[in-house]
Amino acid sequence: MKRIFLVRHGETDWNLEGRFQGKMDIPLNILGKKQAEAASGALGTSFIGRVISSHLSRASETAGFTAALFGLPVELERGLAEIDHGLWEGHTAGEVEKMWPGMLDLWHSSPEKAAMPGGESLHDVSDRAWKAFREVLAGPG
Repeated sequence: MKRIFLVRHGETDWNLEGRFQGKMDIPLNILGKKQAEAASGALGTSFIGRVISSHLSRASETAGFTAALFGLPVELERGLAEIDHGLWEGHTAGEVEKMWPGMLDLWHSSPEKAAMPGGESLHDVSDRAWKAFREVLAGPG
């Protein structure tokens, strides 16, 4: 039986600043690298047959710590990338609220109804991610 361990990427400066990053390729900061290393160690003696990551550097670098621990390559899968926040990317919540009044509240209360301008809906990202998961499950390991 296959098991999948999901590990969120370590911290970036944009996480620290409260900025939406989505598809923007923002790298890990120093703390994020330490978090990624700690996460790989937390897997302990689990059997890891594959390490698969989104193509974004913050995710692939996080995955790289686990891959190195188990002597595996990091396989990149674009379908596992974060939601595309569209025009919100690079902005803080306060900035988003000023530019698109009420949209942030809708995103927090009913995200399935929110449509970020120029971005993905939850339905879009769900379809994309499930397709990627099915491909991962059908593959080796």
